[in-house]
Amino acid sequence: MPFLTFPDPPGPYAVGQCDAFWKEEWGEGDKKKQIVVRIFYPVDKDVADKYEMAHWLPEKENATAGQYAEAYAKFMWRPGTLASWLGSLAFLPLMPNISTKTLDSAPAASTPEKFRPVIYSHGLGGNRSCYSAVCIGLASHGYFVVAPEHTDGSAA
Repeated sequence: MPFLTFPDPPGPYAVGQCDAFWKEEWGEGDKKKQIVVRIFYPVDKDVADKYEMAHWLPEKENATAGQYAEAYAKFMWRPGTLASWLGSLAFLPLMPNISTKTLDSAPAASTPEKFRPVIYSHGLGGNRSCYSAVCIGLASHGYFVVAPEHTDGSAA
């Protein structure tokens, strides 16, 4: 939708984006734990036109825009079938096919020794895509930003 856009990265770098997914056994019993992180990183501007723009909510790792819409609805309203259904109708048209101003899996900039790491936590009721504009801004200034999606039930 044309009215939902991200600002251009303000810094001297273009910005790459990729998701990483780990699923391992740890802790007690046979429970599988998983973590998904979104990584934002500096990219040399001279290669930016060779890569496609990344989607804000890429439909991979078994996560769809519809599932995100439903999760936001459940967080904002009381959990339940009606609230989930109504909320999904409100959020779903806003979510699919929104592109960020990031490049999908582009190579990192040629001077990675200058980059500083940042872990950006989305907080209660969010996900790894929340605050993308902030993370993009940081990465455009030379920060390597890792935005984990919480697996403790606090993510939308």
